[in-house]
Amino acid sequence: MELRQRRGAVTPRQGKDGEEGKGQDEKAKVKEAFQPRVQSFLVTKSVILRLLGLIYAVAFKVAYDQNLALLGSAGLTPVAERFELRKQQMGSSRAVEGFIAAPSIFWFVSLNDDSMQLVAVVGMALSLALICGFFSSLLCAALWLLYFSIVTSGEGTAWYAYGWESQLLETGFLAIFLSSPVH
Repeated sequence: MELRQRRGAVTPRQGKDGEEGKGQDEKAKVKEAFQPRVQSFLVTKSVILRLLGLIYAVAFKVAYDQNLALLGSAGLTPVAERFELRKQQMGSSRAVEGFIAAPSIFWFVSLNDDSMQLVAVVGMALSLALICGFFSSLLCAALWLLYFSIVTSGEGTAWYAYGWESQLLETGFLAIFLSSPVH
């Protein structure tokens, strides 16, 4: 059945005042009003994640440069023995419980000078990917876990007892939810 507009007749798309498609026009205006906001959120997200990547890069570079002298086997406060003792106290079957208590990949991988340096190098590479615009929540989670591994291994020393490590870990954790799972 074809609807035609007659003189004085009201069609389903026409209001009492004869304004055709008024509801659709309002929806279009609302959509247009929110479009710049969506774009500005994308720009803000991009800036935040890129700057976070830069901060992670600096943190991993500092860890690469200083961890051997501070936390390494010949460093000022060697942490490998202390972490291995903690693992033994938890028991070999309780690595998952240890991980839940203090997230670190060193519950599953031996903590030594080479592994500490490898974590720092991988962290620098992943943070460069974040700086270049690869905004993935999986990448942010990996960066968070790698840095948390370094902080957890240095727990109880004077070297990782400052507030900025905690702030970076908190911000990095929130960034996981700011990104999509894959880019």
